[in-house]
Amino acid sequence: MGYTHGMKWSDDLILDGVMKVKEGLKIDRMPTRSECVKYTNSYALSVAISRRDGGWYGLASELGLRIKTSETTTGKKYEKIIKEILENKGYEVSQMSQNFPYDLLVNDCLKIDVKSSHLYKGKEGNFYTFRTGKRYATCDVYILVALDDLDKVVRTYIIPSSKVIKNTQLSMGEYSSKYDIYLDRWDILTEYVNFLSGAPSWN
Repeated sequence: MGYTHGMKWSDDLILDGVMKVKEGLKIDRMPTRSECVKYTNSYALSVAISRRDGGWYGLASELGLRIKTSETTTGKKYEKIIKEILENKGYEVSQMSQNFPYDLLVNDCLKIDVKSSHLYKGKEGNFYTFRTGKRYATCDVYILVALDDLDKVVRTYIIPSSKVIKNTQLSMGEYSSKYDIYLDRWDILTEYVNFLSGAPSWN
């Protein structure tokens, strides 16, 4: 299974750890990352689960436990992070309400959807997967945030929605992907803002 924090985590230890957290918190579902960290006062169990084949979803399925519905909370967290990054780059950014068809509005003209993903670890390889849920985008640009086991941002993709039309899910390999040409392409946002606002482009 591998080592975390100097300890070798076998399947039995991981399963035992999850059940202790579940019973300690008196919940009838799979504990979340943050619950495991808070209850054990350590990232070790959380990291061990993430590194296991199938990760959190696979383990929950094996144990017959449902996953807590927390996509909205997680999504809003990374919307705020991207909003702060864009504001630090000099853009004016509005974060939209939950039922809006996109997440951020930049300079009153550019519509952005923010998606985040942890690394999925499977027997055929590791990858990030981002669910757009839409065959036809309601935004101009997707900003995709790849996260490590500790929820830290490790990669950011800036992809025009026109490049992923009809794709309801995007997958990127752990080490390489056809989408790598969009890594940290913040310049794409400037081009879009200039075009949508009618400002001249100097490129």
